[in-house]
Amino acid sequence: MDLDLLKTFLEVSRTRHFGQAAENLFLTQSAVSSRMRLLEQIVGTPLLSRVRGNIHPTPAGERLLDHADHIIDAWNRAQMDNSLAEELTIPLTIGVAPNLWDAALQRWLETVRQELPNVALSVEQHAMPTLAQRLQQGHIDVALSFEKPAIAGLEFVKLGAESLILVSTRTDLTVHEALQQSYVMVDWGAEVAAAHAELYPATPTVNARFSIEQQAREFLLSCGGSAYLSQTLIEADLVAARLHRLDGARTLNRVTYAAFHSSAAQSGILKRALQCLPALAAAWQAQ
Repeated sequence: MDLDLLKTFLEVSRTRHFGQAAENLFLTQSAVSSRMRLLEQIVGTPLLSRVRGNIHPTPAGERLLDHADHIIDAWNRAQMDNSLAEELTIPLTIGVAPNLWDAALQRWLETVRQELPNVALSVEQHAMPTLAQRLQQGHIDVALSFEKPAIAGLEFVKLGAESLILVSTRTDLTVHEALQQSYVMVDWGAEVAAAHAELYPATPTVNARFSIEQQAREFLLSCGGSAYLSQTLIEADLVAARLHRLDGARTLNRVTYAAFHSSAAQSGILKRALQCLPALAAAWQAQ
């Protein structure tokens, strides 16, 4: 069986939405629908129930969910074990939330590689619910995200905060007009969403939503509009006047956390990897 079919089923079951699953998997919605039809043909029974726009697993789908995640994780780990160079003997899996990958994170991974030359690094990127689930199930060793997973027995390290600023392709808009005309919403996590709602109680008129910041930036540059984007990403766009910071707009802060199980933190490898986190935090603060 093609494991991509199981991955698609897991994502649709998690999001309960074909469009959101397609965005998270970087597929078209029709591709997601085709994969689900093929998987249902293979197992010989419906896996999803669609009633008045509500999508949820059927009883057979619920049973398959119990196995699908373990099948995919076992295969990924088997692939990694078989592909390890002889000197790489210890796996370390890091989970990363969307929009978090940047130069600072790259420097931390380079530091881990220098300090722990025998560790085989594996990096996964997931939406927050999946990231929390995989951390809880022990499939990943440490999660980097914009919010604290609500899981008992975790420890957290605050790595730093980055500024999100309201920018537009136009220069003649007020903040209120920007929020009501061609506004693009980026998923920065629950904490930023709460701060955004408190700052702007009137619901913005959202023209498009993105879970990936780079996609939102490219959409703005291509189609026009306004959005909160990280200052580091768009610095060159501001200098080149492709985007413009709106006067009077408040800045939002994107806080980044590292989360890991308290018991796992005592293991030698993870403990040494976590000791490299101050370097990551310092790098973020320097941006």
